[in-house]
Amino acid sequence: MSDTQQGPGWWQASDGKWYPPDQQPGPAPGQLPYGYTQHGYGYAYGPSAVYSGFWRRVGAYFVDSIIVGIPTNLVRIVASAGAGGTFIGPLSPGASVAVTVINFAVGVTYFAWLDGTRGQTVGKMAFGIKVVDTDTADVIGAGRGVGRYFAKILSGLALGLGFLWMLWDDRKQCWHDKLVRSIVIRTQ
Repeated sequence: MSDTQQGPGWWQASDGKWYPPDQQPGPAPGQLPYGYTQHGYGYAYGPSAVYSGFWRRVGAYFVDSIIVGIPTNLVRIVASAGAGGTFIGPLSPGASVAVTVINFAVGVTYFAWLDGTRGQTVGKMAFGIKVVDTDTADVIGAGRGVGRYFAKILSGLALGLGFLWMLWDDRKQCWHDKLVRSIVIRTQ
């Protein structure tokens, strides 16, 4: 590289310097190389996600309800076994509160932990869907998984409208997905 032309084939670059025929200058610091396709209108940043449909999500929730329902019903049966001498009887108020707390903890742990740390519960794995972050397509983390679990309460408050919202949403997001910035995508 030189400030003056050295011979045939030398060429002057935009930086004002002369280069030999076999040498190409690299991009300036902080600039993209020549010919780099800049993303913008009409370009995608990566493979586009296929959003999960309504029936896959319903099926996954049905499977998960069975999985969570088995241990929670066992807790209720064990707690009521001694009440009144019957196998399944009424619970005392204290036992009822304890069973409710245990069942709630099982539900939060199962849904929030698996959705947050793996992106998939067993039901979601069976139906080939996964919960991911809207921006990074990575798992949402345990904290947002807990937030998503509690946000489902809001989705159900308005006669289930928050769950049905995905039917006309472009990204098939329910209210609880929108609140924690997650999407449910297909993995297969």
